[in-house]
Amino acid sequence: MAAPDAHRDKRAKAGPVLYPMDEPLLRKCDALMKNLAKKSQAVHFLRPVDWKKMGLVDYPKLIKHPMDIGTVSERLGEKQYTPP
Repeated sequence: MAAPDAHRDKRAKAGPVLYPMDEPLLRKCDALMKNLAKKSQAVHFLRPVDWKKMGLVDYPKLIKHPMDIGTVSERLGEKQYTPP
């Protein structure tokens, strides 16, 4: 029988990220979000879900951190994803 540690992931673990959103990465993320927003399939993900209007009473219980493409793009533009 194999030892309990025989199937553990032996790859090196990544260290902590000190400055995750530097300017080049911020520009790449912004470009990615703009490209996503242009896709025809993204139409349902561009704005937050209006769960009250849709009668989805369980939505806030099921979705703890709702997010949409428009909100992410807005937060990127306001640099809310930069380190403190």
